[in-house]
Amino acid sequence: MAITLEWLEENASDNSLEKGEYIASSQNIKVTKKGNTYTAKVRGQYIYDVEITDSGYEPEAECSCPYDWGGICKHIVAVGLTIIEEFDEDENETYASILEKTTTTPSQNAADFLEKTFLKADKEVQKEFLLQLFTQNPTFIAQFEVFSKPTSPKNAPEKEETFDSIAKNVYGIFSKIDMEKVQRKSGYYDDYYEEDGETPEWATKKLAELFAPYYKKGKELLEKGDLMAFFTFLVGVYEGLLQAEEPIFDDYNLFENYSDTLAEIFSENLDNYISPISKMVINDRNLLACINLVFVRAEHHYFDPYSIHFNLSDWESFLVAIINTQEVASQLLVKIHANPKPYAIVPKLQMKLAKLTGNMNTWANTGEMYLWNDDETVREILEYYKKEKNTTAILRFTNSILLRNPNPNTVLLLQYVEDNMDKSLYFKLLEKTVLSTKSLDWYKKCVAVASPTQKEHLIKVIKSDYNTFFCISVLAEENLHAEILPLMNKLSDTSIPKVLRLLLDNQTEAAWDWTKKLVLLRLESAKRDRSLYSMIAKSMAVFLDAPAYRVRVQDFALAIMNQYSRLSALREEMKNAKLLPR
Repeated sequence: MAITLEWLEENASDNSLEKGEYIASSQNIKVTKKGNTYTAKVRGQYIYDVEITDSGYEPEAECSCPYDWGGICKHIVAVGLTIIEEFDEDENETYASILEKTTTTPSQNAADFLEKTFLKADKEVQKEFLLQLFTQNPTFIAQFEVFSKPTSPKNAPEKEETFDSIAKNVYGIFSKIDMEKVQRKSGYYDDYYEEDGETPEWATKKLAELFAPYYKKGKELLEKGDLMAFFTFLVGVYEGLLQAEEPIFDDYNLFENYSDTLAEIFSENLDNYISPISKMVINDRNLLACINLVFVRAEHHYFDPYSIHFNLSDWESFLVAIINTQEVASQLLVKIHANPKPYAIVPKLQMKLAKLTGNMNTWANTGEMYLWNDDETVREILEYYKKEKNTTAILRFTNSILLRNPNPNTVLLLQYVEDNMDKSLYFKLLEKTVLSTKSLDWYKKCVAVASPTQKEHLIKVIKSDYNTFFCISVLAEENLHAEILPLMNKLSDTSIPKVLRLLLDNQTEAAWDWTKKLVLLRLESAKRDRSLYSMIAKSMAVFLDAPAYRVRVQDFALAIMNQYSRLSALREEMKNAKLLPR
């Protein structure tokens, strides 16, 4: 059985897994099995219908809930767990175990398998195998019909009339929404905005509902195997969304930018097509023609100053996922290099194309130019330079990041830049790390390689920083204890006991006098609570570790309790800190 825990974990988010496990344990879900298909109803805000088909390799699952945020929903997870528990026990061998036990191992190379095995087999055997393959997955029939009649990328129809008709339909739907009516139906009469200023949930939900039929239509086109019709439809929908006019709502602007909101919905749904496309058999020429279709429209709008803003970045993650062959990548890369301006906003796509074609210089240069603030990409590029032992490139890229990024991840950069590479750059990275992390450990590493002048300047900068506790920690490290007491009043209550401990061996008397004044001042204030009493007790308890002060501290604690005898919570904290006898 292909419905396994591994399949659920790979296809569901952590949040969906956790909620699905709770639903499976708290509800008595009844699963009905007919052939290879399992159906069930799951209670939520409504009753949702779940259907999972075990095709023998990759299960297909659907749920009637509106979830559309990546991966399978919690209801599918709950039904999947129920299926595993109820039905897997009756099936002793899973699909994976059968593959492991088979005496013949699949070829590592599909082309070799085709030439050496499949084409040499008896025609009746080939026919029987293909018959079973098409029977198990009927969508392969439609895919083969399209595959056998590839579309030439040079003659790919732009289908402007089709674009226009689809776009006009979408424009009409998303420009005529009566948001006041939607609000009344949703029951949120006064909720114009969410607390964080984002679009209200009821408005976003309405837009998602209106988009759902278009998403469904896209899935139907994919099932027919007609990739060109699918892409043409998507481009039309996208252009219609970009032209849509924001609905009027009681003189309030519900959307900071309506077209951006719709483009985000489009992008999220677009990524949900990645999985079904990855299971299709696609001719490279067909795929190239389809992607050229998107590129042509993007270029058309880019160079027309009166046109909509066709943003290729809305398509980037989708295109990155579906382009996986060198032939498609090489031709698209040539197109981008011939006219680079419209494609500057899709650097991850350019990097994917460069990597597929083995053009690692283009791959690295693109990342350096456009993704210098993306930690994952920075790490990948630096790892490549490190593997190539290209110290010059590491230093160049690191310096470039420091020039362009006001808050670079210097902890990451320090994994690749060492003292013997460039002392000045190495110190600069350490200095920035100290100031960003406020870590005493990084401070010690930094001053270990700093000159006296550099160290003096660093301490001066730290003194001017807002983080008083870190500044005091550095002053204590440098034995500048006399400079600490003037800063004590800026500390938060939770930091006071820790700082007093730093002063215990060098400024004991001064620290004790300061602590007594602090205790009396705080107890005279109107604000009294358990956290204040805890801070007072912990601060005084620091001096119990100084033998000469033990009696003085305990006498002071007793005097405080005689004066504030009604503060039972303070007495309890004093006892917990061993300032008073139990």
